[in-house]
Amino acid sequence: MHADLSDIVTLFASRATDVNARVLDITGLEGAASHIAALVSHIPGATVAAPTKDDAWWHILEPALAHVGARVHRWNLREHTGFSIGVTRAEWGIAETGTVVMDARDEDVRIASMMAETHVVLLDRDRVRPDLGSLLPELRPLLAQAPGYMAFVTGPSRTADIESILALGAHGPRAVDILLVGGTHTGQ
Repeated sequence: MHADLSDIVTLFASRATDVNARVLDITGLEGAASHIAALVSHIPGATVAAPTKDDAWWHILEPALAHVGARVHRWNLREHTGFSIGVTRAEWGIAETGTVVMDARDEDVRIASMMAETHVVLLDRDRVRPDLGSLLPELRPLLAQAPGYMAFVTGPSRTADIESILALGAHGPRAVDILLVGGTHTGQ
């Protein structure tokens, strides 16, 4: 039985929520920028890491963040510290586990996804696949490019001590927001 995209996206959202990610349906990039601006508007002196090669996305995001007084950095993120929010785009989502898959060859993408208190991931809903097996044919060409670095992110960073007390954010973001956006994938 072949599930339709709507069922696959619903499963993805459910599984991502199960691992403490917050999944939101967003209409277009303007809606994504508004969501991110609303997040940082409550953080005095917020700094956002938003590496992107997509100029159209940058020209939507940067003014939305400036409007709420946030500082936003697009490149050379190693030169900056204390990011409140990191914003990246995922290449794919895996419904079975609620995982986002990112092409993280760019150091700035890795910094934005791991060094901020909150990681906001944009994921085109038509890029969600049922499971890893169904993604492999699309993933192989990227993995063949050297050097490669793919990040599989399943919820916020977590660890547990010897007494199995769970702590979120010990080795990465405390929160992950996945914004499901319609339309065609445009890359980082």
